[in-house]
Amino acid sequence: MQGTNEKFPKIRRWPVQDGEFFTEGDVRSAARVAVIGQTVVDNLFQGTSPVGQTIRVRNLPFRVIGVLAAKGQSMMGQDQDDIVITPYTTVQKKLLGQTILSIGSVMVSCVSPRASA
Repeated sequence: MQGTNEKFPKIRRWPVQDGEFFTEGDVRSAARVAVIGQTVVDNLFQGTSPVGQTIRVRNLPFRVIGVLAAKGQSMMGQDQDDIVITPYTTVQKKLLGQTILSIGSVMVSCVSPRASA
């Protein structure tokens, strides 16, 4: 499970193939919504669409709102499609019980070398 914000698909260049990604409003409200990878779909929803279905994480229900396009293995051999993504605020407040913002890592991208300066 990974917590992030609504900009994840653009930064990672990882489109949603079915459904939608969560919004800034979902992040602000710490909504219990999830976008899942193809491996999770294959393991939990064999032959049916997961969009609109519910998954449980630590006994909390999360509504699946989207499925990421399949990516396959990373250069390190990790299955990138074995992923559940939710708003980072949801992970912090509802799963970890944190009240103070704590960021573990940051991903960035830019449109050109000139734009990164």
